[in-house]
Order: sequence, then C-alpha cells, then structure tokens
Amino acid sequence: MEKTQIIIGGLTILEPMTALTDMLVSVVCFYAFAKLKQRSQTSGYMQLYPYFFLAMGISTLSGAVMTHAFSYIFQNEPDILPDAVENTQWFYLLEHNYQKLPSWIFNIISVTIFTFAMIYRSEKFFGKKIQAILYSFSILETIAMLSLMIYKMTFMFAEMHIGISLWIISMPVQIKIWQRHRKREALIIMLATFTTTLTGIVLAPKLSLGKWFNHFDISHVIIAISMYFFYLAGLCWHNDYDNETTNAN
Repeated sequence: MEKTQIIIGGLTILEPMTALTDMLVSVVCFYAFAKLKQRSQTSGYMQLYPYFFLAMGISTLSGAVMTHAFSYIFQNEPDILPDAVENTQWFYLLEHNYQKLPSWIFNIISVTIFTFAMIYRSEKFFGKKIQAILYSFSILETIAMLSLMIYKMTFMFAEMHIGISLWIISMPVQIKIWQRHRKREALIIMLATFTTTLTGIVLAPKLSLGKWFNHFDISHVIIAISMYFFYLAGLCWHNDYDNETTNAN
C-alpha cells in the first residue's frame, strides 16, 4: 500500500492521518494517567493502574513518530531519507524495521501492567494460590511473547499478548466482580475489552474509508475510545474506594 504524505514548510510527514490518530490515543492515555495519578490511593492495583496508560501513551506516541510520520528518518527510504543519514551504521537496523520496536515493546509493557493490576485485584475472588499461578503464568507469557516478537519482528505476538491478557486473565476477574458485587467498573472494563477486540474486525480485512483514512486509522480511533472506557473504570474504582472510606469513618 502506497504511503500518503504531506509536506509542510519543506518537512515531509508520512501517513499523517495514521500518525494523528496514534497521537489521539496518546492524548487520551496521558490525560488518563495524569487524572488517575492525582487520585492514586494506597490500594496496590489503583497505584499500578495509571502506569498502564503511561506506557500505552509512550507506545502510541513513538509509533506516531518513528513508525509513521517520520519513519523515513528511521527507515531506508532513499527518496526521502536525509543525506546525512545515508550509508551510516543505522542502516542495518533500518532495513529490518527495528524502529518499530519501541512502540511494540511499550505496548507489551502497558498490557502487562494492566494484567498485573487485574491479578492483584483477583485475590479476594480467587484466593492467593490462584493469584500466584496467574502471576507466574503472566510473567512467563509476557517473556515468551516479547521474545518471539523481537525474534520474528512481527506485531502478531503483541496482539496475542493483548488477547490473552484481556480475555483469559482479566475477563474472568471482571465477571466475578460483577456477579458478587455488581461493580460498575467490571462492566466498563468488559465494554472496553469488547471495544478493543473490534480492532481485529477492522484490521483483518483491512477495512478502509480510503487511502487517507485506512484500517490503521480506524483501529486507532477505536483504541482511543477503548482507552477512555478503561479510564472510566479507573474513576469508578477511585469513587468506590472514596465511598467505602467515608462510610468506614
């Protein structure tokens, strides 16, 4: 697929809509991190949860800059690449698309932080033994997916990591929380999980509204919406914690 580009004041920007929608996700994530961090309480999962957004914001921001808008600085594209970068030691990395790794690695880190927050919350529903098993499984699964992603240089393993974290680990926790306590955040996280899964429906057949708003752009908008849902779940946790503390006093 031919890359779209615009030139502003002599500066070439590749895939501008893809970069812009990536940055939209970053804005949502950094906003969520700032707001939740301000309200962070003593509970472990609420202290951990904001960093899920920070890591995802870094992931999408680096993707916007290094994978899309200015990828020609990090890739071997001789028609666009500045002369100063040609024939340098960077080329080995550029030719193998290693400039995508920062975004991919932070994506895996982000999802792992989310998973750990959900496992931390699972203790009261599944017990410490199951919690320990989930922690061990999550650590081994993360190491395996990260290693395979770097070795094979494909985002597929990060996508598998997302699926395992959201559906195999997080979803049972949310179902238990809803069944036992009817907590709103459980429903919101389930909604966010379903919303995130919609990206697969868009990416697999490459659904597009044209070259200026392709399947990547649509999926980024969906992810921005899902991240906002995850943020709302965090607000519900804090509100519930505040209410419980007030009632206890």
